[in-house]
Amino acid sequence: MKWLIDTETGERSRLQKLSITALVLSAVTLAPPAVRAQPAGMQITVNGNGDEIQPDGVLTLREAIALVNGTLEDLSESERAQVVGSAGDSTRIGFNLPPGQTTILLNGELPAIASPGVTIDGTTQSGYDIESLEAEQGSIPTPVVVITTAPGQEIARGLTIVADNVTIRGLSVYGFNSPSRLTEITGLADLVNPGRITAKAPPADIFISNPDVPDNAIRFGVPNTDEEIPPQGILIEYNWLGTPPNSDAPVADLSSAFGVYVFDGNNTTIRRNAIANQQGSAIITSIRANNLDIRNNLIADNGFAGMPDAIRLEGEIDNSAIASNLIRGNAGSGIYLFKPEGSATIEDNIIIDNGRRYKRAAIYITGSGHQIQNNRIANQPGPGVVVARFPDGHRVNITNNQFSNLQGLAIDLVAQSNAGVQAYQSGDGANPPVKIHHRRRQVANYGINAPRFASREFLATANRVTLVGTAEPGAEIEIYHVESGDGNSGTTSFPIARISTDDEGRFSAVLTDFQEGDTVSAIATHPDYGTSEPAISSTIRQLPGLQGEVR
Repeated sequence: MKWLIDTETGERSRLQKLSITALVLSAVTLAPPAVRAQPAGMQITVNGNGDEIQPDGVLTLREAIALVNGTLEDLSESERAQVVGSAGDSTRIGFNLPPGQTTILLNGELPAIASPGVTIDGTTQSGYDIESLEAEQGSIPTPVVVITTAPGQEIARGLTIVADNVTIRGLSVYGFNSPSRLTEITGLADLVNPGRITAKAPPADIFISNPDVPDNAIRFGVPNTDEEIPPQGILIEYNWLGTPPNSDAPVADLSSAFGVYVFDGNNTTIRRNAIANQQGSAIITSIRANNLDIRNNLIADNGFAGMPDAIRLEGEIDNSAIASNLIRGNAGSGIYLFKPEGSATIEDNIIIDNGRRYKRAAIYITGSGHQIQNNRIANQPGPGVVVARFPDGHRVNITNNQFSNLQGLAIDLVAQSNAGVQAYQSGDGANPPVKIHHRRRQVANYGINAPRFASREFLATANRVTLVGTAEPGAEIEIYHVESGDGNSGTTSFPIARISTDDEGRFSAVLTDFQEGDTVSAIATHPDYGTSEPAISSTIRQLPGLQGEVR
């Protein structure tokens, strides 16, 4: 069995008991699998699924990580036979576990991967469908090697990465949480003064951080010492996170807290993973996550017992990308950017059926300079894209997206005065036209006004209709075709034309492919301000008494 993206059908099916085992896309463009490089440097083979460190007949994963970290004191002759080559710029930890013994039950947290250039490669295990991975575009084969907690154990993190250029590939990792150990109490003073209690490093299936964080309580502020340099060049690919390979959703006490937690790490790539059934977000950031690339992942059914948003980015995220993912069935927003430093590009995603617990926007944005383009957003109990004014909600471009069946505006620009809980979940509704400077700067995207059509109806002659209106001078106008639902679905809108306004803000668009009764709307995007809310729609009518067929 494998998670498969079918780029032709666009429907969702189920295999066995997991509601998202077979997910399919119709509009997401997927990159083919990368060609696997030939291994070099030290090759370590894990051939035992135990969790001990002792010189015996098998090499465990715990021993393999200790070996690459330089902390393993002794190996038996049998264990030495599982190590080939010498230490260099790269080390691969592969697997040769006996049939039926491919689940590694941990009794405690594994040591952090502290040596650069390490790859933990589950695709090396016998039984892994490597041919499908290499030949079938969009396939995420079922992992064979599983890393989870032993019965009765509470372990915060599955794999912790604190070194550069580490790759985690082809594993099933789930069950890592620490609900009874969320804070650090160091003495009586902490109990007398609860404000002294500090949060411990958060739990996750995969946790990425500078070396100083995992064993210590969290301190505020961006680290700036030599010991707190964030790791770079991390690659997370082809994994199932939060889900066992038998495709059953894990029982409650084996649910993971988060999928991938980029607590402090730059240049991280998270691609072609299936991340599901997390109590909180599938992917979340904290201190630094610049140049983060989240691409071609299946992200579903997360956030029902914690942070509800499927992807939640905070902290430094400059030059980050969220692209070509299927984000479906999560508790809150599909993507939430909360007070980030830096800008991100969100493009080519399918974001559908989210907000299943909280009525949030499909995409909620704070911060400036973000690009949101070519996404399909549907079936959301809230708006499509919301841009908050505070902090600094400017120059957010939202173009060439398709919206369907929303309970709110396709694009909602929030005013500064609306800073309550509802505004930070589902926006504040349509803004009135604003012309005064000091009032415009109190609204996201400098309060750029929605385009205004010259009429609520435009008359067509033969197969031609001209739409005219006004908007911000120097803006680009996207005309949207708007379709009403059939009773089972809401309004759908998608772009059909693009023109520019003149120096006085006037625009004119000629359409030749339309039908009598078609409804149109528009948005305006200005290079200095960003994108507006949608215009009040207009309807195309056939001019009475004239001959000619309207297509």
